[in-house]
Amino acid sequence: MKSSEASLRTFAIYLILIPGAGLMAMPGFLLDMFQLSYGSESLWMARLIGYLAFALGIYYFYLAKYKVVQIYIITVVLRFLAAAFMVGLWLTGEVEMMILIFAVPDALGATWTALSIRKKV
Repeated sequence: MKSSEASLRTFAIYLILIPGAGLMAMPGFLLDMFQLSYGSESLWMARLIGYLAFALGIYYFYLAKYKVVQIYIITVVLRFLAAAFMVGLWLTGEVEMMILIFAVPDALGATWTALSIRKKV
C-alpha cells in the first residue's frame, strides 16, 4: 500500500473508532475522558457528531481503497482547516484545551498525506 493510501486508511480508522463510534456509543464517557464540558441535554449532538465522524471515516477508507487520488489533496486541505478551526475554538475560549487532542491527528494525518502526495509528483 502506498503511503498516501496508508495515511488515509489510518485516519479513517481513527475517525471510525474514536470520535465516530466513541461519541455514538458513549458520548458522556468520551467527553469526560477528554475533559470537554457538555450539558446533559446536548449528548444527542455529540452522538450526531459521532455519526458524522463515523460516516466521514468510511468515506476516507474507501477513497484510499479505490485510490481516488483526485480527492486526496482536498482531504489534506479539509483536515488542516479542521485542526485550525479547533485551535480557533480553543483560542476564543469556547472549548477547553483538550480539544487540541483532536486537532493533532487531523494535522498530523494531513501532513502525512501531503508529504506522500508530494513524493509522487
